[in-house]
Amino acid sequence: DWIIQRCIENSAEVNALLPPSAPLSTLRLVTLSRLSLPGFVGGGGASGEEPRAGIEVVTCVWRAGREGAKTDHESAMFDVDLQTGTLRCGSSNAN
Repeated sequence: DWIIQRCIENSAEVNALLPPSAPLSTLRLVTLSRLSLPGFVGGGGASGEEPRAGIEVVTCVWRAGREGAKTDHESAMFDVDLQTGTLRCGSSNAN
């Protein structure tokens, strides 16, 4: 089976933060859901809670692709402050 989709590129604003010939760079969000836990009341309905109650973003990382890489699997990774959107400390996955 194949999935074919249009190629997307970094925006001009993101490209300004990257080296030349860097690949598409992505934000990765780690989420947590309590919706399937026994006894959890949420997800809207009779409880009156918002439909996404019980789901939260735990952390976010910006994967900035390295020069000449084909994907952002070769990247510098920066923690993103969930409250402000500010990039924080980074690390590299280079060997």
